[in-house]
Amino acid sequence: MSSEMEVSVHTEIWDSVRELTKLAQRKGSDPLLWALQISSNLNSAGVALPSVELADVLVSYICWENNLPSLWKFLEKALILQIVPPMFVLALLSTRVIPCRHSRPAAYRLYLELLKRHAFTLKYQINGLNYQKVMKSIDDVLHLSQRFGMSVSEPGILVVEFIFSIVWQLLDATLDDEGLLELTLEKRSAWAAKSQEMEIDYHDSYDEKRAKFKERLQNVNTVTAIELIGQFLQNKVTSRIIYLARRNMHTHWVDFIQRLRLLEANSSALRNSKALTPEALNQLTSDTRIVLSRECKTTSLQKFHGVMAFGSLSTSAGLCQGASRSALWLPLDLLLEDAMDGYLVNATSAIEIITGLIKTLQAINGTTWHDTFLGLWIAALRLVQRERDPIGGPVPRLDTRLCILLSITTLVIADLIEEEEKISAHAVFSNAFILLLKLWRFNHPPLEHGVGGTPTVGSQLTPEYLLLLRNSHLVYPGNANKNRNRRRLSAAASSSSPQPVFVDSFPKLKAWYRQHQACIASTLSGLVHGTPVHQIVDGLLNMMFKKINRGSQSLISISVSSSSSGSGNEDTSLRPKLPAWDILEAVPFVVDAALTACAHGKLSPRELATGLKDLADFLPASLATIVSYFSAEVTRGVWKPVFMNGTDWPSPAANLSNVEEQIKKILATTGVDIPSPAAGGSSPSTLPLPLAAFVSLTITYKIDRASERFLNLAGPALESLAAGCPWPCMPIVASLWTQKAKHWSDFLVFSASRTVFLHNSDAMVQLLKSCFTATLGLNAMPISSSGGVGALLGHGFGSHFCGGISPVAPGILYLRVYRSIRDIVFITEEVVSLLMHSVREIVSSGIPRERLEKLRTSKIGMRYRQVSLAAAMTRVKLAAALGASLVWLSGGLSLVQSLIKETLPSLFISVHRSEQEEGSEGMVAMLGGYALAYFVVLCGAFAWGVDSTSSASKRRPKILGTHLEFLASAVDGKISLGCDWATWRAYVSGFVTLMVGCTPNWVLEVNGDVLKRLSNGLRQWDEEELALALLGIGGVGTMGAAAELIIENDM
Repeated sequence: MSSEMEVSVHTEIWDSVRELTKLAQRKGSDPLLWALQISSNLNSAGVALPSVELADVLVSYICWENNLPSLWKFLEKALILQIVPPMFVLALLSTRVIPCRHSRPAAYRLYLELLKRHAFTLKYQINGLNYQKVMKSIDDVLHLSQRFGMSVSEPGILVVEFIFSIVWQLLDATLDDEGLLELTLEKRSAWAAKSQEMEIDYHDSYDEKRAKFKERLQNVNTVTAIELIGQFLQNKVTSRIIYLARRNMHTHWVDFIQRLRLLEANSSALRNSKALTPEALNQLTSDTRIVLSRECKTTSLQKFHGVMAFGSLSTSAGLCQGASRSALWLPLDLLLEDAMDGYLVNATSAIEIITGLIKTLQAINGTTWHDTFLGLWIAALRLVQRERDPIGGPVPRLDTRLCILLSITTLVIADLIEEEEKISAHAVFSNAFILLLKLWRFNHPPLEHGVGGTPTVGSQLTPEYLLLLRNSHLVYPGNANKNRNRRRLSAAASSSSPQPVFVDSFPKLKAWYRQHQACIASTLSGLVHGTPVHQIVDGLLNMMFKKINRGSQSLISISVSSSSSGSGNEDTSLRPKLPAWDILEAVPFVVDAALTACAHGKLSPRELATGLKDLADFLPASLATIVSYFSAEVTRGVWKPVFMNGTDWPSPAANLSNVEEQIKKILATTGVDIPSPAAGGSSPSTLPLPLAAFVSLTITYKIDRASERFLNLAGPALESLAAGCPWPCMPIVASLWTQKAKHWSDFLVFSASRTVFLHNSDAMVQLLKSCFTATLGLNAMPISSSGGVGALLGHGFGSHFCGGISPVAPGILYLRVYRSIRDIVFITEEVVSLLMHSVREIVSSGIPRERLEKLRTSKIGMRYRQVSLAAAMTRVKLAAALGASLVWLSGGLSLVQSLIKETLPSLFISVHRSEQEEGSEGMVAMLGGYALAYFVVLCGAFAWGVDSTSSASKRRPKILGTHLEFLASAVDGKISLGCDWATWRAYVSGFVTLMVGCTPNWVLEVNGDVLKRLSNGLRQWDEEELALALLGIGGVGTMGAAAELIIENDM
């Protein structure tokens, strides 16, 4: 009963409105008095204003029984007094007037006029009490959510859809008026814009004068509609709202823009317009037009954005103090130089890695592709130049660098825009097997595989992982990859088998791998007398030590791992014809027996080395097992050290002291000013027995092409094994090899000097500091005075001389050391600390404080401070690029994610002493925040990429979302911060700016609510433009909030 009464009352209210309107119309009442009377009556009846019901009543009353000029004036006055919602009125009129524009051109003219007056005054409309109800009513009338396929119908999203729909209706109506709608693909309008009127609908069509007047009015209306489209695209607010539709309604935008281009090319009305030209209309919707800029109102952000583009390094400010255009590509120089390390084979091809980095640098630097390819080519030339006077060593360098220059770089660019000899079966097997082992870096001592239970990246490259990587490149139906390099990898993977392959498919490899793991984990056991493996072991020992075993007890009888006492079979062929896998299974027991015999005096060191060489020559792949066995035994520490006295074992005494002195000099000239660990005075040199045996084995090989394959595998393994032993094992090994290969002296001393950093963490800190000071030109060293890439990586070993030796550039030394660092997280913390320290050094070295005080109030001083800030910011960004490169190269994806998840939040939450120095106006704190922002974005871009093509990018949404949640919570005040406020604000603003400008794909992966909270925080800092830019690229989830922000701030 009560509901019926409510309906009755409701009906009475609108009936009274109609009657009052009729009465005012008959009397010719003033529209203002009518509107005031209506407003008073509705307020008395408790109707909230503006009222969508009133708008519906008035529009229905006018269309079309009372289509009189006086009633349009009443409607206009209702709009002015805000008793009806303008957007809803325009929505109603669009559905009724546009389809009838030919028969009622005057009404269409009035509708266009109302659009001009009220479609651009959106601010008060979204602040109205009935805002949500109004937008829902508009959706009900125009069916916006259904037409645009939006699952959400937030008021802000409906505003975007409404503005876009109004412009689109005008466009379709104009195309229809000029007979162009038939040229579209659909040949119709998605809206009710195509006139469905018949000739009979035209009133008074017999009147020729009236017909001509209607025709002229229709022509004027067509021009007016076109000019109105231009106004929507020109107006600061509506153009940005339409841009949101462009970003988030791609399919609809493509359809819309095709129709607009059709209008531009064929419209006679557009050519007749005095306010708009086809060229101007095209420019308003071109891809080059910047609608959502990153301009900011605050002074600090203006300073930041002024030097934000890394390209500013090429300006006069950027060229100061050692920075140059080459600094743009510093991360690329580091990566190319790092790729020269022959100690490992990456599971990911160099082409794919360099391609990803090039795409990242192009986005971050904002360079053209022409400049990007030129930067790659010049960096590759610098790579070759650094080896123009190569030192002697076991690995050719110049030809490898030329390969990068002439082959890899061209393949990288193609991605962004396939001596005959007789070889044995064992040689083919060994080549493939050794490559497989180098892939998972088997030669690292077991202790280097993990610290604190956390494995390193290298140790995770197991056969299972490598096969998983291979399987990931298979192409399945419907999953074809457009990337050229991926297609090449897919073809290679599918050529052997189109199906996934697992370790179980290789039972021999699986069995060997399990034995390899067991050998590392514990001492050998399980060799049973009379088994096939025992017979192979016996046969191999006879082959290796034929002279010793003839007529005497077999070496196996005294092996720790066997109780057999059988004698060797003298009739067995000295070169047993056995499958390679069977030989590999026996090798650990053979080496164990030989080493045990040597420890018990049954074999001399020379005989041991010769026998092991015979085994390695017979099956080169066995060298890998020998290396693994020796590494495991050295780590266990169960073997007594042997004296390198020159009688039983070779002696390093002839040049050991000289090697140690050269190591100290290299470290000092590189900027590492600590004494290397003492060798123990005059005590005799000793090495663990397995290491002594291995170095003696390597020395038995000649330095020629025939031994190159052996030395390429044994060299890195020997260095890794010696580096893991106490000092001075590595200098002893270097001394022994220097005696054999004097022309390799520089290389060997350099290799020995690297082990200092494994035994002294302070040395690593100093090396990192030297990298920063050299790159930034903050401290003149013997090998660097001007900074830049040349100072960091040098120009080759032979390009500088100091005290009779060739100093090593700090960057080169670090690239040859970091893979052996056990505590890799320590590197992240030190890099962050050095980055912040570098900022303080940059500011303090930029201008003396006394001169700053004198320039503070002068106009020249203002100009000088601007240049000073630009120069400082350029160097800060260079420091950040260096830090990001070092972190990424050192630990890859896992270290970058640890930085963002753990290190950064801890840095911001913990309390620091104030870094704001007197007279610096907080520049240190501000630049520190920008440095961190640039550093973190670069780290993420290196690890994840700027797009979603790499497999690593799949991990980005979770890590990035967590970090932005932290930023939003801190901005909201939910997290207490301990860092300097200027640093925090600069970091947040800088991080968001870089994301918006360089990595917009990242923003789409973040939860919309988090982006809205962060945007609100930026608005509280008066960073409205940046807040809008963030929301504008956040996808559909933030489109409504972006539209409301545009309208609210009249942006």
